[in-house]
Amino acid sequence: MSRGIPEDEALALVVMGFFDEFTRELPMEYDVELKRSIEMEIRRLSMLNH
Repeated sequence: MSRGIPEDEALALVVMGFFDEFTRELPMEYDVELKRSIEMEIRRLSMLNH
């Protein structure tokens, strides 16, 4: 039995945390759109690895 969160979720949290400081400086509409794009790419890459 494994503990913690799934590896793909952990990776997403690290990546989003990395970009968070940068996106905070952007106007809200760009911040939201960039985060959405990053999340979609993370999901796409996660699907390729499974």
